[in-house]
Amino acid sequence: GINAEYGKQWYQRRVRGPKTWAWLLGLLHVLSNLKDLWRLQKVQNAATRFIAGRRSLFSTSDLRKKLHFLPVKQRIQYKLCLLTYKALNGLAPAYLSKLVQRRKHKQKNLRRDTDVSYLERKYTRYCSSKGAFSVAAPAVWNDLPKPLRDSASVLSFKANLKTHFFKKAYDC
Repeated sequence: GINAEYGKQWYQRRVRGPKTWAWLLGLLHVLSNLKDLWRLQKVQNAATRFIAGRRSLFSTSDLRKKLHFLPVKQRIQYKLCLLTYKALNGLAPAYLSKLVQRRKHKQKNLRRDTDVSYLERKYTRYCSSKGAFSVAAPAVWNDLPKPLRDSASVLSFKANLKTHFFKKAYDC
């Protein structure tokens, strides 16, 4: 048989590799169409069982938690936030950086309006547009805690972001 370490390495190369951001951009419509999310989750569950060498009768939630895998929804949000962080800090391609803008300081005296770490939200009436990077990124980014949005480096941002989504996914 295939051992668990080989399965985990295969998963990381194929599913969690460096080209995942392109995969994400193709799947952003999922954020607006959550009814299709279960299909992707089934694929991840099968990969999790394969890596752990378990049959389909076992629950994958505990296995994913043990392997430190984020569920598909949180994985998409993680990648979206990481791309947004890179776009805001000049580490992403220019075409992505142009799609997100920090909120400008407003004259109102609201607490949220003075925080420039928020992004300008773009609203749309069309469901097909809700998956666009320029619409989805600010929606997910603005829900992050301020200390996370203000991270000093990509490495600290990635570590804290995964911890944030891991706690959110598994209620720990």
